[in-house]
Amino acid sequence: RIDLPGRAPYEVDSNGSPVPGPDGGLVETKWYRGFKDRCRLYRENGYKIMAVTPYPDDMLDVVGELEMFRSGTDAFSDRFLRMVDAFSTYYANDLTSGDKLVNCFQISNELTVQKWQGALTLEQIGQYQDVQMKAMHEICLKAGVPIGYNIACTEEGMWKYPNLMQKYADDFDYVALDLYLGCFEDRFTDIRLFEILLRTLWQISKKPIMLAEFGYISTGNPKDARQRASHLRNTFGEEFGTEDKIKANIGPFLDKWESIVGKESSL
Repeated sequence: RIDLPGRAPYEVDSNGSPVPGPDGGLVETKWYRGFKDRCRLYRENGYKIMAVTPYPDDMLDVVGELEMFRSGTDAFSDRFLRMVDAFSTYYANDLTSGDKLVNCFQISNELTVQKWQGALTLEQIGQYQDVQMKAMHEICLKAGVPIGYNIACTEEGMWKYPNLMQKYADDFDYVALDLYLGCFEDRFTDIRLFEILLRTLWQISKKPIMLAEFGYISTGNPKDARQRASHLRNTFGEEFGTEDKIKANIGPFLDKWESIVGKESSL
């Protein structure tokens, strides 16, 4: 798995529109060129590449609309959706032809986890992912490159979101699951639940299920509700001392998160 940079693949203006180069063509950014260099390096050593498209917050930042969303907005702008469509089309055409650097696309990552969901609703997450899948699917289908989305084992991720995404079922080929049993909670500690979760997800989606991330992470340990609340208070203060408080003040929480642990980090 290699994540596409959370920036434009080519030079754009403040509206997310392409800025032509001297020859009138698109000018790829250094971050996108670096991504392709990494893909080539892994491919030369026998790896197949799953490319993961950027998080919505990163793309909102490209057009200067991130703070607006964190302050509370109920719809994506047309310019944002046009930009995401254009970037997605570019990824699909560029990475599946010629060198064919990518063997599979995952559309963003774990967007039902609060840190990456941010201020977006489940409906907005679905719209963000389907704009990309719709733009890419026919191109990827012709190239033999599957495209799908993934979920994390959260209540919304396992039950609500897969059901919501079924209205977009014609635009994706698989659903991926990230499952770290017992790492972040104290409920899923029996391996038999593992099979139940997989079967339930298949029953909802009727798509091939890819187990994308799994295991027991070195920094993880089971936490009950009291321990989770204590961890939040100690790290972020009483203002964000419960999960409900975080959801009610997601914009300020994400600002504090980034100031404490850094934008690219997770706890």
